[in-house]
Amino acid sequence: VEGERTHYKNETEKLETKLSEVGGELAEERAAAALATERADAEAAERLRVERDNREFLANNQRLQQASERLELELLHWRSAENGG
Repeated sequence: VEGERTHYKNETEKLETKLSEVGGELAEERAAAALATERADAEAAERLRVERDNREFLANNQRLQQASERLELELLHWRSAENGG
C-alpha cells in the first residue's frame, strides 16, 4: 500500500509539473496572440490613414491640375488680347 501511495504521489507530482509547464506555455501563447492582435490593429489603422491621405492627395492633385489648366487658358487669352487677336 505504501509503495502504491508513493507511486501515485510521484505520478501526481509529474502531472502537476507538466500541467504547470503547459499553463506557462499557454500564457506565453496568449501573450503572443495579444501582441499579434495589437500589431494587426495598428497596421489596419495605419492602412486606413494611408488610404485616406491618398484620397486627399488625389483630390488635391486634381484641383491643382484644373487650376493649372484655367491659368493656361487665361494666359492664352491674355496673350491673344495683347497681340490684338
